[in-house]
Amino acid sequence: MNSAALITKSFIDTSHDVGGLTIFDMDDTLIKSHAQVHVVDAQGNHIKLLDGEFKDYKLAPGERFSFEEFNSSLIFKTTSSPIDHMIEHAQDILHHIAHREKSRVIILTARNNFDNQKMFFETLNQHGIDTRKIIVEFAGNVALAQELSGPQAKKVIIDNYLKTNEYDQVRLFDDYMPNLDKFLELKPQYPHIEFSAFLVNRDGSVSTYK
Repeated sequence: MNSAALITKSFIDTSHDVGGLTIFDMDDTLIKSHAQVHVVDAQGNHIKLLDGEFKDYKLAPGERFSFEEFNSSLIFKTTSSPIDHMIEHAQDILHHIAHREKSRVIILTARNNFDNQKMFFETLNQHGIDTRKIIVEFAGNVALAQELSGPQAKKVIIDNYLKTNEYDQVRLFDDYMPNLDKFLELKPQYPHIEFSAFLVNRDGSVSTYK
C-alpha cells in the first residue's frame, strides 16, 4: 500500500462519537487550473505570471496584482482538470463518513466567488466532486471583507467550524505551507481536537506536515 493510501486509510478507520472535519484546498490540491495572476503596472499594462511565480513575486512601485482570471467560471471550466488520486481521497472519505452525521468534508479555496457560480459547481461535479455533499468555502471573500491574507482568511473560516464543538478531528490537505502553518496555529486553542496537516507536493505525492 502506498503512502497516500495509508494516509487515506488513517482517515477512514475512525469510530468517534463526534464528527471529523476534513478540509481540502482546491487549486493544485484537488484541481489543476490554468488561470493566471496578472501584474498590472501604473500604465495599466498587464503581465501574466507563470505557474509558481506569484508566491515569490515582489511588486514594484505602482504595480498591483489582478486575479480576474480566478473569478472566471469559463476559464475554470475550459482549463481545469482533476488531480485524480486526490479526488479519490475525497471520495473515499465521503463514503466512509456517511454514517457519521456530524462529519464534514469541505473545500477551502483562496478564491472569491465566481462570476457564474452555477457553472463553477457544475464543473466541480464533472471532475468527480459531489457538491451536494462537499461544502465549498471561498476564503477570498473573507480576505477582501476583513483585509486579511489568504492564509489568515482560511484560518478564520476553519476556526468558525471548530468553535461549534462538533468535531474531535480536523485534517487539512494543502499544497501551500503558509496555509498549513496558519491551520496549526489553531491547535493550542483546541486541545481536545486532533489536528493533522498534510502537504500536497508538486509531484502530486502527499506527506505529513510537521
